[in-house]
Amino acid sequence: MNSFQKLGAILSEPKNSSKFALFTATAFAVLAVTSGTIIVPDLILNPLVDPLKVMVIGAIAILIALNLTVILNSRKTTATTAFGATAGIAAGTVTTACTFCPPIIFIWLGAGTTGALFTDISIYIGIASIIFLSVALHYSLKDNCEVKQ
Repeated sequence: MNSFQKLGAILSEPKNSSKFALFTATAFAVLAVTSGTIIVPDLILNPLVDPLKVMVIGAIAILIALNLTVILNSRKTTATTAFGATAGIAAGTVTTACTFCPPIIFIWLGAGTTGALFTDISIYIGIASIIFLSVALHYSLKDNCEVKQ
């Protein structure tokens, strides 16, 4: 059984698919607001936003939601989660950045303007986030399936 089949089996359960939808909407909303993709007072799309950046933000939001759904499913069935998968999710989430927003870790630390240093390489940081989250998802699915057997 490959990773896509395992993921399909997890998402075929109604509870898990509703969790995934909720996590995706929440993650995209948070990332879109912090990145300036959505202008908060009017809730409109920023006309100056780069479409590539929106796609990276969307991919990151989907991967965060998939990881959270798989980990919650794993915790429901086994009560344990692989440390590497959890660390990958944390690394991917914390390093998330785009042209308009600093990495979330800087906001949490109170140094939001430090992100201006990374505007030239933010797409690469976003791609690194996608890689971290994809690897974390792979190992989460691997651990989830191995324990069930």
